[in-house]
Amino acid sequence: MLAGGIGCSLWIASYLLGVWTVLRSPRLSRVSPSQTDDWPSLSIVFAARDEEREIGQALEAFISQDYPSLEVIAVDDRSSDATGEIIDEMARRDSRIRPVHIETLPEGWLGKVNALNEGLERSTGEWVLFTDADVMLAPDTLRKSISFANEKSADHVVMFPRLLGASYLLEVAFVAFSILLMTGTRAYRVGKPGSKAFIGVGAFNLVRREAFLRSKGFQWLRMEVADYMGVGLLMRDAGARTAFAFGEMGVSLVWYENLRQMVRGMEKNMFSSAWYSYPRLALLITLLTAFGLAPLTALLPSAPIAIKILSAAAFVSSAALGLASRKLFIGRTTPYLLGPLGFLLVTFMILNSGIRCALRGGIIWRGTLYPLDWLRKGQRVRF
Repeated sequence: MLAGGIGCSLWIASYLLGVWTVLRSPRLSRVSPSQTDDWPSLSIVFAARDEEREIGQALEAFISQDYPSLEVIAVDDRSSDATGEIIDEMARRDSRIRPVHIETLPEGWLGKVNALNEGLERSTGEWVLFTDADVMLAPDTLRKSISFANEKSADHVVMFPRLLGASYLLEVAFVAFSILLMTGTRAYRVGKPGSKAFIGVGAFNLVRREAFLRSKGFQWLRMEVADYMGVGLLMRDAGARTAFAFGEMGVSLVWYENLRQMVRGMEKNMFSSAWYSYPRLALLITLLTAFGLAPLTALLPSAPIAIKILSAAAFVSSAALGLASRKLFIGRTTPYLLGPLGFLLVTFMILNSGIRCALRGGIIWRGTLYPLDWLRKGQRVRF
């Protein structure tokens, strides 16, 4: 019962920390674009592979931004479908789109990281937004983001996106994943004086070029699967200041449509949370399982009243986070109350990632097998 009490207490602390982070963090909707005609140049850089169904819509969304000095670097990363042709056709119609085609992958590089590096080298903006093809930006998002960066004197702006079009079970897993991300990165400490915390989000990593070029660059991250979190680490180590905010509907995406897609999509990432170590994997699985099940210990017939009170408080804290963030992550509050299931789902994804890596001798990403030894040597992001 002692373990259950400790688990419930940690649960309450984690969720209340989530509430505090949500209430204290800036929101994009509360930022007013600067009243100026002197906007710095900005480059959107994203990589796409075999995305012929979505790439046209993504490019249309990016060039629909009302930002005055904009270029879009669309990197076709070894696609086997019509992705490259669609990019080229749209570039002929709009000069702001600049295609980059990658035919071969340099040895010792993850495909995504290499594609972002190639895109960066061909971009010209004073600011560079690293994002993904499935991210949807409101028309005024870039103006607001640059204004927010100026307001915070930041060189790096991270916007946490709102999830759209997900199944219910995926939302349950997403909530647990987000809580682990926020607590693991200490998002509430990002940008604070003297803080070593860092963060990066695949949907929206906006960097000042001059500050990024002071860093070790993508060469240092060439085998890092947590590439966007790696950008946050690069910026921190380069002495840059990061500003974190919730993008709300200004930055949204359909991440995965259902839980099955999320499990498959996270195969390449989750084992890295255990540092590609099987003893660490076993420990992590044990701790996360115990943490996820902690609020349910009150259901045991022998549970004392103190455990029942802590368990009830754990679910109250879950509901509090759901109410505080219902307009930020997902549209429903009830997935927050299914935290035990959410953490078990995330735990399964980590275990599945480790097993798949063992069976394959590494990870498969964008059609390429990366050996486990390469991943271990190239890992930079560790929590």
